[in-house]
Amino acid sequence: MSSLAANGTERSSTTTINSFPVSELIHGKTVLEGGVPAVAGHQVPLASLRASTSSGALSNETEHELRPLAWLLLSECISNKRDEWRAECKVIDDEYWSFVSELLDAEPWWNEQEWVEAGCFDGCRFASTRSESPGPDPETSSDKSSDPTKMTPYQVIRAPPTPEAFLLCEIIKDVLRTHPDLSFYISPPHSPYRLLTLTRVLYVWSRLNGGVKYVQGMNEVIGVVFFVMGHGNQWFKDLGGIDTDADDARTAKLVESLTYKVTTWLLNSMVDIFTPSLDDDSTGVSGRISTITDKVLMHDPILATHLNDLGCEGTFYLMRWITTLLSREFTMPDTVRIWDGMFGSNQRDNYVTYVCVTMILMVREQLLIGDFTKCIEILQNYPPDIDVDEVVRRARALFRFEVMVREVCGGMRCNIREGMQHVGPIDGVIMAFGWSEGVVAGDVGETLKHVKDVLKVGMGEMGKDAGAVAKKVGGNLWGWGAAAMQRANEGMERAAELRKEKDRERMARVTMEKMREEKERSVREQAKKKQFLKQQEEFLAAQLAELGAVEVTGGGVKGGARRKGAGEVEGTVKVEGKGKVEVEGGQ
Repeated sequence: MSSLAANGTERSSTTTINSFPVSELIHGKTVLEGGVPAVAGHQVPLASLRASTSSGALSNETEHELRPLAWLLLSECISNKRDEWRAECKVIDDEYWSFVSELLDAEPWWNEQEWVEAGCFDGCRFASTRSESPGPDPETSSDKSSDPTKMTPYQVIRAPPTPEAFLLCEIIKDVLRTHPDLSFYISPPHSPYRLLTLTRVLYVWSRLNGGVKYVQGMNEVIGVVFFVMGHGNQWFKDLGGIDTDADDARTAKLVESLTYKVTTWLLNSMVDIFTPSLDDDSTGVSGRISTITDKVLMHDPILATHLNDLGCEGTFYLMRWITTLLSREFTMPDTVRIWDGMFGSNQRDNYVTYVCVTMILMVREQLLIGDFTKCIEILQNYPPDIDVDEVVRRARALFRFEVMVREVCGGMRCNIREGMQHVGPIDGVIMAFGWSEGVVAGDVGETLKHVKDVLKVGMGEMGKDAGAVAKKVGGNLWGWGAAAMQRANEGMERAAELRKEKDRERMARVTMEKMREEKERSVREQAKKKQFLKQQEEFLAAQLAELGAVEVTGGGVKGGARRKGAGEVEGTVKVEGKGKVEVEGGQ
C-alpha cells in the first residue's frame, strides 16, 4: 500500500530543475554548456517549454507575464515559429469576430450596449454566492427589485425567447456566478464587459458545437482561460501589431479571440465529459470517476474501503473536480499553477486523473478519522493549506511510479493490482520518481534499474510467502528511498542556490539600468527647466520693450520707460536675475 501523506516528505517549492527560463525559450536566448544553443532558428522548442511550464517556471515573478503566450504555444493555437505569430493571430481574430457577427450580432433581439446598460452583466449582484447551491436566479432574485434600473435578459428581449436567446440567457445566468470572489470579474468599470466576453465566447462555442449541450461548469473553465489571457495585454499588442498604448479596445478584441481559441481547444478535449450518452465510457464523466476511485483503491485500499463503507461515492465530489478541471477547488493563482502542469503535459487526461488521486491521498489522515459528513466536507471544500506545488509534484511522481510497476508486471505476466498489493512502496520511493528528469542526474538510470530489479524479485516470489517478501521488499525500498531523497534534496538545494545567484545578478543589472535611466531623466528635466527660464526672460523682455526704451544686458533687463496718457507710468524698470522686476519712482 502506498500512502501520500500531506507531511510525508520534505518539500522544496516550485521545482525548476533542468528546465530553462521560459523567457529565454520564447526569445531564443537559451544556451547550453559549451556554448551550444538550445534553440534552433526562429522556433520555440516545445519539448523544453513543456518541461519548464510543468515544473512551475511560470510561477516565477519574472516569468508569469509569459503564461498567456506559453499556453497558446502549448495548446498549439499558434505555431512555434515566431515570425508567423502575427499572421496567425490575425487569422484567429478575423475568424472569431466573423462568428460573432454571424451568430450573435445578426440576432434581432441582441443589442450589446442595451444589454450592458440594462445591468444584465452586473457581476457584483452575485459576488457572495459561491457554493454548491445554485444561488439566486437572475430572473427572480429579490436584489433585482431593489434596483429597478437593472433588468433581466428576458426583460430586455421583450418577447418569448427563441432557442438561441434562451441559450444566451442560460449562459448569462452561469457567467454571473463565475469566480464571484475575484476582483477581476466583479470590480467596475471593467466587470460588465469582462462578463460579456465570457458570455460571447461561450455562446459562439455552443452555437458552433450544437451536438454538445451547454452545461454549467463550462463557464468556470473559460473563466480561468480569460483571466490568464487578460494579463497578456502587452504581448498581444505586439502579436496584433497594435503599436499604440491608447488602442485598448483593439487589444481587448484580440484577447477575446485568443481566449476563444484556447477555450475551444480545451472544451473540445472535454466533449466526452459533457456528452450524457458517453457517461459510462472510459472518457465519459462516470468512466473517469471510476478510473480515479479504482486508482485510490489500488494505491491505498485502506482509505478506499473506509470511504466506501461510509458511502462517500466519487460522484459527490469528483463530478465537479472533473467538469471544472479543479478550478473551483483552489484559489485562482493555485488553479493556474495546476493548469500549467496540464498545459505542459503530453497526456492531459492522465494528468488530471493523477492530480485528483493525489489530492485524495494527501488528505488521507483527515479522511480516515472522519465520518460521512466530515469526509464530504473535506472533499467538497478542499483544505486551502495544501501546497499545490506539492500536489503537482506528487501526481507526476505517482504516474511515473505506476508506469514502472506496470512495466514490471507486464514482464512477469502479473496483474498490476496484485503487484501493488504485494510490493506497495512507501512515500520516499514514489517521490523519487518526481525527480527522475534529472535532480539526481548522476544516478537516474541506476536508481530506476534498482527499483525495477527489486520489484521483479518481489513479483517472482509472491507465490512463496507474500507477507515475508513484501516486508523484505519494503525494507529494501525504504533504505533506497531515503538515500535517493537525500541526494535529491541536496541537488535541489544546489540548484536553488544557483537560481538565487542568477536572480541577484539579474536584479543588479535591473538596478543599474534603472539608475542609468534616472540619470538620463534628470538631465532631460534640467535641460527643460533651463529652456523654460530662458523663454520666461525672453517673454519679459518683450513685454518691457512695449513700455519704452529698453536695454538688455547680461542676464537682466534695465532701462527707462514712459507711457503717457491714461495710466501714465514713469520711472526706472529693472529686471534682474530670474525675472525679478522692480519699479522705482513713478506710479
